[in-house]
Amino acid sequence: MSYLTSPCRSRFAKPGGVGLRGVTPVHLIGRAYSDTLQSFTVSRRRCRATAAPVITTGRRAKNGAGFKGLAMRLSDILQPDCVKVPLDATSSQEAIGELIDLLVAKTGLSDADELKRAVWQREQTRTTGIGHGIAIPHGKNSGCDRLQMAIGKPATPIDFDAVDGRPVDLIFLLASPVDQTGPHIQALANISRMLTDDTFRDEIKKAQSPDQLYQLICEHEAQRTA
Repeated sequence: MSYLTSPCRSRFAKPGGVGLRGVTPVHLIGRAYSDTLQSFTVSRRRCRATAAPVITTGRRAKNGAGFKGLAMRLSDILQPDCVKVPLDATSSQEAIGELIDLLVAKTGLSDADELKRAVWQREQTRTTGIGHGIAIPHGKNSGCDRLQMAIGKPATPIDFDAVDGRPVDLIFLLASPVDQTGPHIQALANISRMLTDDTFRDEIKKAQSPDQLYQLICEHEAQRTA
């Protein structure tokens, strides 16, 4: 089985699928993100060249298609009403569906069924449970005109077949246009980088409301760019 097609779990688990050895949460998140980045790099090479704008910086342009100024912030692509605490879902597929339905309701994203199929197919190919209770399911959709994100905190941790075997208690869902890969990769990198901060990761998991979770992200990003 090749590096790109093998499940993340197989790269971290001991023979027999029991436990991990010598892998810290930070290393786990970084290595799992590396897998995702490799996958997207391959996909990008196979895509046709397009003239679609790529987000490379952090201020939203007036037409909403791109950003100008500083590095991209997650708060640039996350609406406060696209955060749900708690989620009603009790399974990974239900959680993905619930967050996509939230995006459709709050952003006008169309063809929810297509996006659900794309995200779930990606999830079955390789888990997006990157370890330490975090999952970042993601997919592309023809009804999506720009990169969008939703965040959910399950009422009870959910099994995502994560690379460390732990259930997930914080989910970041990304949806992007079919002809854009760069912004998607940048958002994945930002999420991964943010969650390597142990203190912040603990704080955000303790959020009791959507507004509290959203504000924690905004404050964390403001501190990093101050």
